[in-house]
Amino acid sequence: MIIGIDLGTTNSLAACLTEHGPTLIPNAHGDFLTPSAVGIDHGGQIIVGSAAKELQVTHPERCTTVFKRLMGTDVSMPLAQRQFRPEELSSLILRSLRN
Repeated sequence: MIIGIDLGTTNSLAACLTEHGPTLIPNAHGDFLTPSAVGIDHGGQIIVGSAAKELQVTHPERCTTVFKRLMGTDVSMPLAQRQFRPEELSSLILRSLRN
């Protein structure tokens, strides 16, 4: 199956073209929109989407949401004492949508 992905600054989503037209693909939580957020939980696991957005409320140092506009720059984003380039963070969202 070929899917199209909209990697948005605030939210991202995936869709495919079927014989009935474009069809949105729900994420693992059953939602069509996935927040463009990446975080690292207390166990060191990378989390994406609504779980990362929720973690950002209580532990903002473990999450990031504003990175798409920094793609193509030399900026590194600190995330739970690790450094990520904006392209790496975007790839984590893309992988989550693909899965």
